Amino acid sequence: MLYTLKKVGVMITMEQKTKIQTAFKKESLRIQSVSPNGGVSWQNILKVFQNEVPWECIISVKTVLGEEAFTGGHKVFVSPTKKVKVEDLKVGDFIVSVQEHSIFFVPVLGIKELPPRKYMYDLSVDVWANYKCAGLLVKNCPDRNYHFRPPEYEGDIGQYNRIFGQIWEDEELLEYLLRSLDWFNMFPPLTQKITNLTLLIQSMPSWRTAILWGAITHACFALSANWIADEFSVRGDQEVTVVTKSGKEITLPIKELYEICKD
Repeated sequence: MLYTLKKVGVMITMEQKTKIQTAFKKESLRIQSVSPNGGVSWQNILKVFQNEVPWECIISVKTVLGEEAFTGGHKVFVSPTKKVKVEDLKVGDFIVSVQEHSIFFVPVLGIKELPPRKYMYDLSVDVWANYKCAGLLVKNCPDRNYHFRPPEYEGDIGQYNRIFGQIWEDEELLEYLLRSLDWFNMFPPLTQKITNLTLLIQSMPSWRTAILWGAITHACFALSANWIADEFSVRGDQEVTVVTKSGKEITLPIKELYEICKD
């Protein structure tokens, strides 16, 4: 029996579907990922997501590999260690591409905004927090923004509600700590020469609670001001290649991977 995906011309058998499900349940379903030193390896897929995004900006990025669509806040890699939001990309920028077992840099040939859509999809991948999607290296979804959605009959209330698990990345936590230190330095005279966190630790370690509390205050304000947005979503027909425990590679749309794994 064949299971056919007419939209992108991908065909997988029921046997392959079963292998994907089994590998996912046993946490042995893998996808290509890139280490900070540029090495390509296979890492375990932890979760597969379907996100509601009708209020998000959807952006198409054109490269020599084709046109791919992302939510504006989704991050793509411009080096093995540096990533930028799709909405901040410009024509002429170079982004990381994964071909076979090596990385290359491809130029952005075009950027355009697309009409809204209801759903986009994503993965949470182990270790390196990135994965290959449609040939490009994109940011992993670390389950940092998951949502409460009221029933449909409650209208659009859902777009204003958020609950969260892991929210902040290290670079964001550092930003709030520095803002807290700036606030503390507004009250001289003892604070005037403590201009960074290293000096704070060396000179006034007893102030750490006040600085941490200030950072928490800034972070909570960021939430209440709705600075947090859906950053991690790619279009459902974009293809990913997964490998089962036996080493069998299977290429299929990320939407279909979600449908298989959520069962």
